[in-house]
Amino acid sequence: MSAPLYQLSAEYRRLIDAEDESIDATTGEVTNDFGAALAAIQDGIEVKAENCAAVLQSLKADAAAIEEEEKRLRARRKAIEANHERLRTYVRDCMVQAGVTKLKSPRFSLTVQAGRQKVQVDDVAALPGEYLAVKVEPKKDEIAAALKAGTEVPGASLVTGEAVLVVR
Repeated sequence: MSAPLYQLSAEYRRLIDAEDESIDATTGEVTNDFGAALAAIQDGIEVKAENCAAVLQSLKADAAAIEEEEKRLRARRKAIEANHERLRTYVRDCMVQAGVTKLKSPRFSLTVQAGRQKVQVDDVAALPGEYLAVKVEPKKDEIAAALKAGTEVPGASLVTGEAVLVVR
């Protein structure tokens, strides 16, 4: 069948729901070609689902290849950034050692500036509470274990997630 999978599924459901109407109440025989129609739709669903599974595998392979390329590019970017920072530090250190604070050329202007002030925390425990940020996150693994053990946890409950398609 050339209909899309969603249409085949809807038609299959309609036929299943109409099954009682296609059986003669007195003889118990099928009054129309119900079985053949159901089989044809089921075959169409199987073919469409198999084709979708092939596309799923292809998409998964593409995503994995892209992820590997992202890792490679991320490693390359980090190496370039590290080289950038090393060269920047090298030029700064050489200028400081020479006592030069400014260099001008037709293409660039280099200036060594004094460092900016920044906060250094020596002892977190000694800081007043107003200067501390507290991040509260639920411990979902522990909550799940307690709920599964039958313990009531106010503000939490176990819910069943959406159905999952497994393709092997």
